[in-house]
Amino acid sequence: MTAAGTLFAVWSINGCCLAVISTSQVPSDYIISVTSSTFSDWLDTNWYVTGHRDGAVKVWHVVHCTDIETISNSTSVGTTGGLLLDKSPEYRLLLHKVLTFHKHTVTSLFLTTDLKQLLSGDSGGHLLSWTLPPRKILQIRNTDSLFMIA
Repeated sequence: MTAAGTLFAVWSINGCCLAVISTSQVPSDYIISVTSSTFSDWLDTNWYVTGHRDGAVKVWHVVHCTDIETISNSTSVGTTGGLLLDKSPEYRLLLHKVLTFHKHTVTSLFLTTDLKQLLSGDSGGHLLSWTLPPRKILQIRNTDSLFMIA
């Protein structure tokens, strides 16, 4: 995965762009930190988290472009941001949740391998622990919520 400005992309091991998105319409809202879930056969979805200059933490997941129902019922932000590609990406990054507790730039992120906890740190020296409700780890949907422990 790569981030430059507001542009976030996921690449294959062979260097093919799998998915790309502009994470914000505000040009100064740079992506400062990124993390992702550990790729496992038991995961239906790969999760990505971006930390932004404005203090937002955005949680993303990837879906295949042929899954029209999922794409049409989810929120996606922006476009490819002018990234020149040989062919259209095979997957789409969809915005799952925006966490807005931080008042300073989010400088570090860590997602545990069991997907039960997300740690986020900011330039003001604050560390937050976000946890998911029990038994919903593998079936995260837009209606689920994240809880924060300060």
